[in-house]
Amino acid sequence: MTRFQIHSLKDLLEDFYLSEISHTLNVEHEKIEYLNNQEIYIEGKQLETLLARQNTSKKKVFLDAESRVLNYLSTFNCAKNHDVSNFLNDENKCIRMQKESTSRTYLIIDSEDDNLAIAAYFAIAFKPITLEKSHGLSKNKVRKLPISKNNHRDLEIISTILIGQIGRNDSYSSAEINLKDILDYVFGVINIVKEYIGGNVVLIEVDNEPKLVSHYEKYGFEKIQDNDNLCQLMQFVNYY
Repeated sequence: MTRFQIHSLKDLLEDFYLSEISHTLNVEHEKIEYLNNQEIYIEGKQLETLLARQNTSKKKVFLDAESRVLNYLSTFNCAKNHDVSNFLNDENKCIRMQKESTSRTYLIIDSEDDNLAIAAYFAIAFKPITLEKSHGLSKNKVRKLPISKNNHRDLEIISTILIGQIGRNDSYSSAEINLKDILDYVFGVINIVKEYIGGNVVLIEVDNEPKLVSHYEKYGFEKIQDNDNLCQLMQFVNYY
């Protein structure tokens, strides 16, 4: 798997922000300094002040950078699932959710490709779900779940780490990178999340199609509950 490397959308955006600032102000990257990941200074001078002298703004520079990022993300295509493609291709999806901190997106990049093609990607977020009374979990597994009660409505709420999106670029075959390979990257990130802030249930929601559900069950996921359209599957991570 040395052919592929994982990159966060956060780092990609920051690289493009720096590139756009460098181009706009004609300064070297090394002279651009982030302070608390919010304020930006160049040789002690605030970015907004320097941009005002160029009759532009930080917002304009950042939007230009994000437009370039979006062009790069748009090279990803998954014809079988337009939602998977749209999450990367739509400016109101992954970039907006990254900036709002509602999810985190990770790209699996082909380091042997001259254009650094996106071979696959995934997005994770936190999501509380309601455990229905009709769930199929054993009592032993229910005891392991991080359940909180909503006494007012007599609901059982589970805190989960959601794999919100996962997909492979049509340009790559399963022989080159398959679901297990992608999930290895996913759980690599999730184990870091768990180390810092906890959480032991990974959730994925897929179309309620037996073949698709079975596909994830082969990789250790277990069905929690479903309805006509959606199936929720879970997997414990290092419970102790």
